[in-house]
Amino acid sequence: MNIIITFIVSGLWHGANWTFVIWGALHGIYLVMAKLTMNTRQKIVLIIKMDKLPILHIFIQVSITFILVSFTWIFFRANSVSDALYLISNIPNITVPTGLGTLLEMLRSFGCGGLMLIKLLPAIFALIIVHLLQTKFSINKLLDSFHIAIRYGVYASLLMYILIFGNFSSDTFIYFQF
Repeated sequence: MNIIITFIVSGLWHGANWTFVIWGALHGIYLVMAKLTMNTRQKIVLIIKMDKLPILHIFIQVSITFILVSFTWIFFRANSVSDALYLISNIPNITVPTGLGTLLEMLRSFGCGGLMLIKLLPAIFALIIVHLLQTKFSINKLLDSFHIAIRYGVYASLLMYILIFGNFSSDTFIYFQF
């Protein structure tokens, strides 16, 4: 009960609206259910031999977590509970875009077009490379193994990328309103 209350209070901290209360409560319920069903889920994993396919098991776990958390964001972003319920009831009617052109149109509709894509793609590519390297090496040890000129070249390149493409506008941070 303490976990659920904590998450409900967390929801209220984000805003005095029922949508935020539901958002927080759902996160609390997810954690409580995860704890209550842990032993049963572990037994199921052993019965269906999912432990023999750890990558698939992790993929399924991450996918379920992503879907559940994404579902709660409907309440977080909705103006009212009735708006959230309307969105949820229309999830089966969503059409999935296909093709690169449609994907670019979708990104533009989210305000992510032109220069923003030019900024994002190298950053995403760099994050993928770092992730792949981290599966094999410690990034710190790897950088330490390079000659000091190369290491500081990497640092300078990252700094320049941030300075050139960073967003330094005077928009206030979202949590300043609280």
